[in-house]
Amino acid sequence: MAVYSNAIGKELLEALGLQGMSVTAVTVHFEASQAVEVQVKFLPDQTQAAGVIEILKRYELHEKPDEPSA
Repeated sequence: MAVYSNAIGKELLEALGLQGMSVTAVTVHFEASQAVEVQVKFLPDQTQAAGVIEILKRYELHEKPDEPSA
């Protein structure tokens, strides 16, 4: 019988300290002789989104110059 995410999701979020966040997905990756990786996707609130925008404002996007023809 398959185990669905809603059966263990709450417990996993509590273990990660993420309860109450708008989490949409969690991926846990185990690989021999490697660090355990946890990827969390969530919907940021307005304050968090504004913080991302402030970080992005510190950077500029520039067009790459044309490569010389060979």
